[in-house]
Amino acid sequence: MAGALTNQRLSISADGASGSIHLKKTVLFGYADLLAVGCRTLLGLSIGYNYQSMSLPEFSTKQSVKCQRPHTPKANQRYFEPFQILDCKFEEFTIVVVNTETPASKCHYIVNHLLSLCQQSKVEKFIVLSCVRVELESAYLNYHKQFENNFNTTKVTTYPSLPGDTLIKDPMLNTIVQLFKIARIPLTIIATVGHKAHYGQTLDCEFAKEAVKTMQMKLARITGLEFDYEFSESLVFDDYKRCHTVMAMYS
Repeated sequence: MAGALTNQRLSISADGASGSIHLKKTVLFGYADLLAVGCRTLLGLSIGYNYQSMSLPEFSTKQSVKCQRPHTPKANQRYFEPFQILDCKFEEFTIVVVNTETPASKCHYIVNHLLSLCQQSKVEKFIVLSCVRVELESAYLNYHKQFENNFNTTKVTTYPSLPGDTLIKDPMLNTIVQLFKIARIPLTIIATVGHKAHYGQTLDCEFAKEAVKTMQMKLARITGLEFDYEFSESLVFDDYKRCHTVMAMYS
């Protein structure tokens, strides 16, 4: 796994302004979703990048990290932080990882910060990676494992879309869809459907293991980025209880 090239901590003001953070044309976003698939997929980035961490005023400076190494970091490694930015050194991609518990009541703070950064940086595409719980017939889910939904942009995969009336039990994803649609920032959701995680490595859940590997392979094909699957597989997810909000994908 490639080491970070710089290490900066940036503080974002209450209105989302930051003169130090500049996102590249395409942003890949992962968070501590149902199985931490988004986090584990993106934290496996194995090419050169510049590292930044963010402090958001609405969250404690002692905010816990939910996806972490199974051991104490070595001398050439760093501790994971709740809000991380991995800015690819040569490629036009920025990776943003929200690696902490986000109650439904606070999701809009994070999404508003992201919106401000995207608008300031003139981001051309915002891609969310997620594992979600949805209400669909089991026969449909047995046939389709991954999905892609787009708003104000074109598809990047051949995955089918979740039906527009699909109920999504994920406050972070729901908030992203609502606010990004209003702001008309090109948004792509690449999702896999799963069930609630238990504490432990990806390896402990075969579905999560497959989901992370599939997402990394797909991202490598459509972006040219490289990922360390073995590293992602070793990461541990500290599960937490969620307060779900429910919204239809196109409501």
